[in-house]
Amino acid sequence: MVKKESCTFLILIGTSLLAGFFVFFPIADGDIFWHLASGREIFSSKQFLLSDPFSYTTPGIQWIDLHWLFQVITYLIFSLTGYYGLLFFKSAVITCSVFLLFSLYRTMTSLVITAVLFLFCFYQCRYLVPLRPGILTLLYLSLFILLLENFQRSLRVKFLLPLIPLQILWVNTQGLFMIGPSVYILYILGIATDSIIRSKSLVKPFAIIRTKKSVEVLAVFLLICAAGLITPSGLKGFLFPFRLLRQITPGAENLYSSLIAENTPLTSLFGTDQIFYLLTFAILVLASLISIIIAGKKTRWAHLYLFLSFTVLALMAQRNLILFVFAVVPLLQSNFTYVRLNNTFFFNRFVVFGFTMITTSFFVFIAVLHFSMITSVHNPISPFCHPVKSTLYLKNNRISGTIFNADRYGGYLLWHLFPSHKVFIDTRLSMRNRSFFADYINILNSPPEQFKNIREQYDITAVVIPAHIPLYFGVARYLLRHPGWAAVICDGSEILFIRRDQNPVGIINFSSSTDLRSLFIGIESDPALKSPRLRYEATTRLKSFLLNMRLELRSAPVH
Repeated sequence: MVKKESCTFLILIGTSLLAGFFVFFPIADGDIFWHLASGREIFSSKQFLLSDPFSYTTPGIQWIDLHWLFQVITYLIFSLTGYYGLLFFKSAVITCSVFLLFSLYRTMTSLVITAVLFLFCFYQCRYLVPLRPGILTLLYLSLFILLLENFQRSLRVKFLLPLIPLQILWVNTQGLFMIGPSVYILYILGIATDSIIRSKSLVKPFAIIRTKKSVEVLAVFLLICAAGLITPSGLKGFLFPFRLLRQITPGAENLYSSLIAENTPLTSLFGTDQIFYLLTFAILVLASLISIIIAGKKTRWAHLYLFLSFTVLALMAQRNLILFVFAVVPLLQSNFTYVRLNNTFFFNRFVVFGFTMITTSFFVFIAVLHFSMITSVHNPISPFCHPVKSTLYLKNNRISGTIFNADRYGGYLLWHLFPSHKVFIDTRLSMRNRSFFADYINILNSPPEQFKNIREQYDITAVVIPAHIPLYFGVARYLLRHPGWAAVICDGSEILFIRRDQNPVGIINFSSSTDLRSLFIGIESDPALKSPRLRYEATTRLKSFLLNMRLELRSAPVH
């Protein structure tokens, strides 16, 4: 008995630690930077941010900042431990979340099968877990499931009471807090459905729950909902999740869904390099259906409702796939309890030993791959993802006027340049209306007609955009050919243009073989690109950019 408990504890710890390790990777997502900047502003002003202080295009616009708690926590961690501290914080939160999620295992068989499925799918979806408030949403979701599972087993209201303060934390962490009361309702409906089926009567649908307990359950639900009002934004904060839902609702006219990768429907991934997300989803759905067949009528309706609801969410937007990976665990754990291995000595030992060796070897292999990826970067900030060189240039050179930037660069720029510079746009798209985002896309698609207008309107003197994303090629070509603009930073990942009347230093002459050669030499000597793999990728990106801009490459060295 002691040996079995030790084994299950090791599986729980191993699964949790591996999941936490899989999300330990350099910061590639730019959202964390505007979260850090917000935390810094909250501390410096000693008040909540109710309007946008960071962008010059929407001065004073109302900002429903439901992330303030995450922003304060991450800014404190960064102040004490730097970027690596933030990475360890993310890993610790995920480790705790997975441990809580799996702590209600039923049998060793169900634990092992579910853990293997979860870890494989979680690894495939690890980049859907950036350093955002969503990591705390996964923690809150795991706690909700844990407490509601305990209630489902015991029908003791004491397990529901912690959900109220937990919801208050959730409300002040991320706009997805409505998942909390939704999961609560799904579990209560599931318990009621189980009761109806067992009693074979619709007369007393809550026969399993006494009248007094029904009132208590309803009261807890109302208090959980009321917790949604306990935010700096009050009622507007409570309604905010419905705006988010509208943004990810698929539709031809919904630019947020069609143009933002993480908001695109899973079914749109056919024929793309991200089809593995769709395959991961299909594996979990197939495993869930198999588990339902195995359990038959013993399948808990709460788990079924949870599975169906999060299936819809995952299909709506790929960013929700990680929520589905977590939400399907109770169904798998419960249903795979009814798996019965053959009792013969040879079959049992052979299957268990073989399965254990294969899965252990597989996860050790991918853990080693993941570790090699981390160590090859030598930096908590992922290369090629942020305008590091452009930001440093703008810091060290006095440039008046304003900056036009890619939305993905907004967070990094305002974290390092605010308040001396504000940004044109960042990824807080829910704060702005759809017409603003549509105008921004039009600028990128038709720069000759659109860029001149906004340059004059906002006195734009600097433009920083990605050099490796086709969406920005039109603006890059336009500015490269415009006599009034000069490129001063170009490494194949980012490019910075400065208006010539600002007397920029370090102008790149793309018709000069010396200047072109210096771009490649700069890659070789870049201290951030220590590994040959990173230098090769940077060189490839620069060559690709120059080719896309139709610039002469004959003088560039061959790599």
